[in-house]
Amino acid sequence: FRIGQQVDWSLTPESDAQWRVYSTVVKDPKTGRNTAAEQEGVKVRTTPRTLLSLLWAASLTPPEDACFLGQVEYMSQERAAQRVANEVARERLNAFGGGLGHAETLLVKRDPFKHETEVRLVYVEHRDGCGSDHIFAVPFDPNSTFEEVMLDPRLHPDDVKEREAEFSSLGFKHPVKKSNLYQRVLYEIVLDERGWSNALTLPVAA
Repeated sequence: FRIGQQVDWSLTPESDAQWRVYSTVVKDPKTGRNTAAEQEGVKVRTTPRTLLSLLWAASLTPPEDACFLGQVEYMSQERAAQRVANEVARERLNAFGGGLGHAETLLVKRDPFKHETEVRLVYVEHRDGCGSDHIFAVPFDPNSTFEEVMLDPRLHPDDVKEREAEFSSLGFKHPVKKSNLYQRVLYEIVLDERGWSNALTLPVAA
């Protein structure tokens, strides 16, 4: 964690937009391999309980007022501003006070980002002087934290094999597989008219 920020997760199983925002694939025109592997992203799956437990275990202040996990609420900019105004008018100097109050201010985003269905893991640091780097470290074991790793759906099969081997060499014991988001799907439709039937197969591309 960087103090004053949050770690973002999503409830959306698959998202074209998120792959394109958080992962870069630049294919070699001859081989089809990714030439931007260092900017390549992966999608990891875990549970809310696992994330919050990690944060509680690492907390340097009482975790019940420092560690939070919440689903982001999406609204118009006008509504968000009105919510802040109402809270300040009601609570005055105590508006958004305490750990929970601080965390709640980070659980609001504008409507254009609604597709993210975001969940935020928030740590509120109550102590003065957190160090010059403003970093809060949360130790974790990938094998006990992540249930699955999903690779970019645009990767070449040889890239996929290479990534799978890399994860295996690092001791990761859970599934590592390529997303099938862009995989073609075949639908077979049976037409039955005047005593005859034909099967029509339609390829559907993403």
